[in-house]
Amino acid sequence: MQVSADIILLDRVLAHYGVETTEARAMLHRSVAAAIEQFWPASGQRPSTIDRRASSVEAVFDNIQQLSPRNEAQRSLQSQALAMAIDLGRTRVLLFEQLDSSIPLPFLVVLVLWLGIIFTSFGLLPRETEL
Repeated sequence: MQVSADIILLDRVLAHYGVETTEARAMLHRSVAAAIEQFWPASGQRPSTIDRRASSVEAVFDNIQQLSPRNEAQRSLQSQALAMAIDLGRTRVLLFEQLDSSIPLPFLVVLVLWLGIIFTSFGLLPRETEL
């Protein structure tokens, strides 16, 4: 939800900047559509791998950076848009890092079985009793 709000806010800031941002806004819309298709394809099947390089966030950032503000208001909107684009890029990287942070299921199964065998063997060993 945070990413969605950031994208909407970035689009609104670019719209307030003026017609010069039409290309940047179109790039942003294409980037969002591509990300939605990549994570939640129309076929309903979850992709086995996600291409981490398939993002135009950097291109949107470059496009915003190339704008030539004509007044102080546009300069302020440009700096806000650049900050938002950087935040979107940071959030994107964090999302990809979270995808990799989970423990693989086969490793977890082997670990649980191994620990179960160890504790079962301790239970089967005879105890020495003191007389």
